[in-house]
Amino acid sequence: MSQKRTYVIIGNSTSGLSAVEAIRKHDKKKSITIVSDEEYLGYSRPLISYFLGKKVDFNRLFYKDKDFYKKNQVELIIGNKAEKINIKKKEVILSDGKNITFEKLLIATGGIPFVPKVKGSESNGVFTFTKLSDALEIEKYIKENRVKEVVVVGGGLIGLKATEALMALDIKVTIVEMADRILSATFDKKASKIIDDALKKKGCRLYVNNTVEEIIPESKKASKVILKDNTKIKTDMVIFAIGVRPNIELAEKAKIKTNRGILVDKY
Repeated sequence: MSQKRTYVIIGNSTSGLSAVEAIRKHDKKKSITIVSDEEYLGYSRPLISYFLGKKVDFNRLFYKDKDFYKKNQVELIIGNKAEKINIKKKEVILSDGKNITFEKLLIATGGIPFVPKVKGSESNGVFTFTKLSDALEIEKYIKENRVKEVVVVGGGLIGLKATEALMALDIKVTIVEMADRILSATFDKKASKIIDDALKKKGCRLYVNNTVEEIIPESKKASKVILKDNTKIKTDMVIFAIGVRPNIELAEKAKIKTNRGILVDKY
């Protein structure tokens, strides 16, 4: 049996929560429902590196007070993925089998990490670093496996955030970057070199114009990577931090127009 709501928002991060505030400025009464596949209240993704690096505690990750949802009369459905959108019926089908009918729908699903097809990437100890669950899984793996060395694939903002957190835990980090320098999309060569020098002073190794071709497991755990130039690097963990791409799978399945992202009109 489908339950009808006025506004349904898929996604519980910045854009979803900002939409709640914007809606409530104009509509104080009609129902708002947020659906999220994550199990947490809305949190700041940039802060997960500070959480992993022990600079902020768990409770400081969250955007809003716990009563934000109650104050704004938001029904929050977390840990339950929106699997499908039926545009004709104006219906969202959730992973637990329930259906939610909407009058207006906002797809605010953000981005998902890009992970290249690398032999051995299914090994234990291979992670991405964009969500709180990633940080928690990495934290657990570090403790359980006494991780001392990590290879971070990607020298952009996500890669450097991961590196910062790991180095705060006294873990030796090697960054592998496909471009000719770190932060190539953000900085010119002079600025990149400043960051490069600072990282090296802290003991971080850097391989540029290179990429990971293979991850070698030992007892099913990542133990070594082989680079494009055949350099072999011993490691206890690999983090892919190459970047994100728009999470448009739901929209594509619903035949909503997309072109790298979801296409919108002037409204």
